[in-house]
Order: sequence, then C-alpha cells, then structure tokens
Amino acid sequence: MSQFLPKPKSKTKTKSAVNETDATKNTKKPKTKRSISNSADAKPQYLEYLTQFHTDRASWKFNKAQQISLLKNIFDVSRIPKDYNEAIRLYIAGLQGDGARNRLRETASQTLKSITRADEDGGDDADQNARILKRKRKRVKLILLALGPGDNPASAETLIETHHK
Repeated sequence: MSQFLPKPKSKTKTKSAVNETDATKNTKKPKTKRSISNSADAKPQYLEYLTQFHTDRASWKFNKAQQISLLKNIFDVSRIPKDYNEAIRLYIAGLQGDGARNRLRETASQTLKSITRADEDGGDDADQNARILKRKRKRVKLILLALGPGDNPASAETLIETHHK
C-alpha cells in the first residue's frame, strides 16, 4: 500500500531533473540579430529615406530618426555623394521646425569656417584635399541657400561670400 502513496516532494532537484530543465532551456531559438551588410551596394537607411523623399513622395513618411541621421551626415560628402544634392536641396527647403533649421544653419556656418581653415593650412594631399573641400563648400552653399534667409536676409550669401576663396 505504501507503494501507491506519492513520494514527498523534495526542495532540491535531482540531477536528472536539473539536466532536463537545462535541456529545455537550450532548445529555445536564439535571438536573431539584424545583419548589417558591409557591401558596397548597401545604402545607409538615411539615404534610402532621402531617395524615397525625392522619388516617391506619395509613399514617403517623415521619420525623426532618419532625419537626425541625414542631418548628422549631410556635410560629409563621402557619406552622401553629390548625386543626392538635388534631393538634399528639396529636403532642406521643406524642412519643418525652426530648431532644426537654425541648428543646420549654425552647423553650416561652422563647417564653412573649418573649410576655410583647411584651405589655408593646405597639406600633403593637397589635390585630393582640395577636391573634397570644394565639394563640401558646394554642399554647404546648397544647404544655406535651401534654408533661405532666416533671421538675417543676407545671412546665407554673406556666409558664403565671407568664406569663399
């Protein structure tokens, strides 16, 4: 009769119970990580965002994170090729929010100052450096003109002329 009575539950697991528990834990699917392609063909998301803005405005949706990434990289001509200049001009011209516009204007001004300093410094790779600085200067000019006059009607033109060689 004692054979049919349930065994008292032990607070400690037996070795086989522990192994079974561990085995069930290990059968869970591992979390998949997003693969980041380092392929030359893969465009950063902010460029996809800009491209869609320019080519398919009807299905384009504002995305704050993508805008931040775009504006963060907008003066880096190695990250955003000159082929995107027209899309940049249109995006900046339609940029909403005085805060974003003012920050961009201020960054453009600082970028022009650094370009001017780099022009004066020259360097060992003068030809390559000069080409990059020229492209950067054109990008800054494009952005300042797209932003419009702001508080000072002559601000964009004044900045461009002041820092142009």
